[in-house]
Parts: sequence; C-alpha cells; structure tokens
Amino acid sequence: MKGLAPLVPDTFSSLKWRDTIMFEIPPHGDQPLIRVFDNSDELQKATGHRVCHGYFDAKENLIVATADSVAHEIGHFKDFRSGRMKVVGEIDDPQERIEARLRNEIVAILFSYAKCGQGGATLKHEVKFLDWIRYLANREDHSLLQRKIESLKFSEIQDLAEWLTLSTQSWFDRLQFIFRSYLTDEQFVLTYHASSKG
Repeated sequence: MKGLAPLVPDTFSSLKWRDTIMFEIPPHGDQPLIRVFDNSDELQKATGHRVCHGYFDAKENLIVATADSVAHEIGHFKDFRSGRMKVVGEIDDPQERIEARLRNEIVAILFSYAKCGQGGATLKHEVKFLDWIRYLANREDHSLLQRKIESLKFSEIQDLAEWLTLSTQSWFDRLQFIFRSYLTDEQFVLTYHASSKG
C-alpha cells in the first residue's frame, strides 16, 4: 500500500470496510472508483471472492484490486472504455472464446508491465507470459515486438495482443499452456462475469 501513496497522495482515504482495511481512490470524470486492498486475503474478506487479485466491474464503474494488481485492472478498464475489449460471454465458439480471454488478459498484462515494469506482474502466468514474449521478440519480426513494451501506445498494446492471440499462430498452443491455470481459474468467472461486460 505504501508504494501507491506517492502516486496520488491527496486522493486516498483510508476506510474500514467489512472489518478490512482498504484505500479508496475516488473517481475523476469517467474513471472508476478504485478500492485497493493490501493483499488477496483482505480482498477476499471484504468481497467474498476467492482466488482473486482484482476485478473491474463495468456496470458499477468499479475496480477492486490488491495493491499489486491495480495497474492490471486499470488495463482492463482502459480496454473496456476503448470499445475493443472482447465480450467473452457473448461469444459462442469455444476457440474464439479462448482467443478473447487470452487477448483481454494480455492487454492488461502488457499495460501493467508498461506502467510498473516487472513489479506489475505478480501472478505466475503473467511472469511466464512476459518471459515468453521476450523469447518471441528474438524470433519473430513484428514491429511491435521489436519495441520496448513501455514505448507502446495503448492501442498498439491492443493490436499486439490481438495478433498474438490468433489461434492460427504457430505458438497458440504454447500460449494456452502458459495461461492454462488462468483459463480454468475461478478468477476468470469473476473478471468476466456478465456485470463486467468483459
């Protein structure tokens, strides 16, 4: 929590919520209300969601996240607001649904990494993906792969995620393997619940 305070010192308010300490960042304009918890145990106590580091709820315009996952959830928010986020619940084809899940998660991972560096990747699949994309950058000649992630505009992050997650790519099986726990995790249900429109 202490690491976030210097970013927006005047906007934090410490709240006691359901016997849990969290910080709240009030919304500005169309930005979401952000509730930041110290860790996933605190988040679970407050929300009842198990195995959860955070989520973005579009209906409520709300981000609930651990301190380590705020940037990741902001990535989901930005993706949703851009109109390019894939609405997984509206996709019938199982293969296209997997592509959409991966695409949405990769956008958030790349955005978080661009803003926070390696500290923005806290879950195993995020770290493995970032290692893999560095490996891929040495083998594939794609202009966005050849640039530093930090230098990419958000729309370029989205373009890269969409290109990476095409099921026709030779590495698609490897990508599914990296994200296997994410694709079967309860976290998916929470992040892409109908109320999140994602």
